Formats: sequence, C-alpha cells, structure tokens
Amino acid sequence: YKLGIINDTGDLKSGIIKYGAKDMDGREIAAYTMEINVQAYSTIKLAISSDLNKDGYWFAEFGGKTVSYFPNYWKGKQWHSDFSYSVTPIKGGVSLCIEAKSFLRKVFVSVPEGKEVLFEDNFFDVQPGEEKVVKIYGDDLSAKDIVLKTFADDWNE
Repeated sequence: YKLGIINDTGDLKSGIIKYGAKDMDGREIAAYTMEINVQAYSTIKLAISSDLNKDGYWFAEFGGKTVSYFPNYWKGKQWHSDFSYSVTPIKGGVSLCIEAKSFLRKVFVSVPEGKEVLFEDNFFDVQPGEEKVVKIYGDDLSAKDIVLKTFADDWNE
C-alpha cells in the first residue's frame, strides 16, 4: 500500500505527517510520524505497512487536515450517528460546529429547497472525538434551516 500526498499549491509544504490505523471508536491501533517536504505542484508517496489493521480505518493528518480511508471499503461495518452540533450566526451566513462521538461517515449538510447557499465544505467524514466547523453562506439562514444526515441514516448491512 502507498499513501499519496499531493501538493496542488504553488508553495512548498513541509511538516510532520501522522498516519496509521484506528478502530471504529477512534482509538489508535498503530501510528507513525515522519517529517516530509512536498514541492509545489507535486506528489510524494509513502509506503504503508501491509499489516495495518483493516477492520477499522486508516488515517493521515498533515497541515491541520485529516483524511480517512477504509481499506475494506465499508463492508461489515455497522454505522451509527452519535454527534452534537451547534449553529452560530456569522456575517453573511452561519457557522456549523459538529462534535463527533462516533465515526461520522459522509456527513451531508442541507438547507431548505430554494435557499441559495455556498457551503465551505459538504459530504465529509468526522472521526470520533473530532470537531468539524463548516461555514455556510447565504441570506436569512438560521439553525432551523440546517439538516445533517450521515451515511448511517441510509446504510447498514
């Protein structure tokens, strides 16, 4: 297996990457750190141990961003959504703060039909214990307009 790190900016990206495996409750099973330098508009690949646990998920953290990957897709996983969220008004919209107590797979934020909005992010994962903040821009938005759904709302084997 290889972990690809893509720098699609015009600047050198340097720092410590942390990657490994976690169980579905977010507990680290294995974790590795490495200092990396990714030149502008380039990709580097890191070899990943093939013995990483495949029952949970793999993660990588770099530059304040976290990504997750399911080596066995999501077969055999029982999904549930355990989270809380708050909505705070900001200039031109609202700020949505989601706190995950369980792994939230493919969170989707929606607003009533006919509202014109711009989502800073949508359709994302949130690891257990993680907090995700998403700004949503649009006129006349309030907490009652925000609806959250996750993969667990539509899928379980």
